[in-house]
Amino acid sequence: MNNLTEMAALIAACSQDLREQELFQWDESYPNRVFFQEAIAEGHAHVLWVQNRIAGLVVLDEWQHSSWEAIAWEPAGSRALVVHSFAIHPHFQGQRLGSALLECCEAWAVSHGFDTLRLDVFAENQAAIRLYQRHGYRLQGRIVVPGKPAGHQDYDCYQKRI
Repeated sequence: MNNLTEMAALIAACSQDLREQELFQWDESYPNRVFFQEAIAEGHAHVLWVQNRIAGLVVLDEWQHSSWEAIAWEPAGSRALVVHSFAIHPHFQGQRLGSALLECCEAWAVSHGFDTLRLDVFAENQAAIRLYQRHGYRLQGRIVVPGKPAGHQDYDCYQKRI
């Protein structure tokens, strides 16, 4: 199995797991195979290997959605690395791999001269929010993501100065 196929399978498993928890944050439009294909081509996709399988993945780049302009990021003008599509396969959840992957993101950011890490997370995804808060990420504000199902459009924006 190639990396793209395995990454797509991981996202499908995570999406199903989220839907079973009634967390409708991911769908066929995002994140999808094309998104990861582009991230791989641009060198922005990062994976966490366990037992010769991709157990986790994340996309790191500087792209920020226009809705983030309303957020009071601190400090203003900092060089921010953005975390997209952070995922741990459900089979590997509960083994502190989310913490390990997040720590790798932070180390990568420091080694590449970034001042902060930023991300958004569905406001009802309490497990993800606890992970980010445990690692020192601070709530900076909330955005509304149109196109998501009613009641599933609020996303909290978090940031960590590194």
